[in-house]
Amino acid sequence: MLPNTRLLCLWPKLPAVAVLALLLAAALLSCEKSARMHYTAAQNAQGAGDWVTALSEYEAILAMQPGDAMATLGKGRALYELRRFEEAIPLFEAFLEDTKNDPATFKDERYDAEFYRDKCKQELGQEVPQNPANIPEPPMGE
Repeated sequence: MLPNTRLLCLWPKLPAVAVLALLLAAALLSCEKSARMHYTAAQNAQGAGDWVTALSEYEAILAMQPGDAMATLGKGRALYELRRFEEAIPLFEAFLEDTKNDPATFKDERYDAEFYRDKCKQELGQEVPQNPANIPEPPMGE
């Protein structure tokens, strides 16, 4: 379905390439709406603690928009809450890699991804190295 029905009156006058471009644009717009709907459903499920549904919704988003950073993070979090730690770690690491060039925009989300990645590693008995920059200075006199 075309997003603007007024374009239908121009349809016979458009070259074939323009028609294909319009159809592609319409398909992308409908895909976007669908992805947004899945994202809203995932957020609602997450807020309700329904991690199985949240996981399913994040997977639907990633099927439509592979590499979506926020859906990757959301899927990782859902897997963490479902105690599927081995599956969650690569998603947190992918999110951190995908957002490394824009740390200011994703500041809080990057913190969450590092936190949950490290929690997964701890749950699996893996060592989590300390970042020396995060270790506070000892008090005076020690």
